[in-house]
Amino acid sequence: GAHAMRGRRRGLRQDCFSAARSDIWVTDLNEPKVFPWDEAMAFAFAVLRLTPAEFWALTPRELALAMQPFLKVNAAPSRSEFETLIGAFPDRES
Repeated sequence: GAHAMRGRRRGLRQDCFSAARSDIWVTDLNEPKVFPWDEAMAFAFAVLRLTPAEFWALTPRELALAMQPFLKVNAAPSRSEFETLIGAFPDRES
């Protein structure tokens, strides 16, 4: 009933970013995983701010592409990239 629904909503809020984890999207060809519908819906509604109609109109590939920017981890720039940035944006003398 209502109690179960409140618990479900709370769980969706707590896990909305779990769908952004790459490990639940990657499957071993020998052991395919079940599609993480709860996590995908939580991410779509809470992070992407999609309506249910917008979510269900997406293909799984479109959803994965929409989630991609949230999956990337930015690494520190290499030394040469850092030096290029220093050259492009030098410190100003006060």
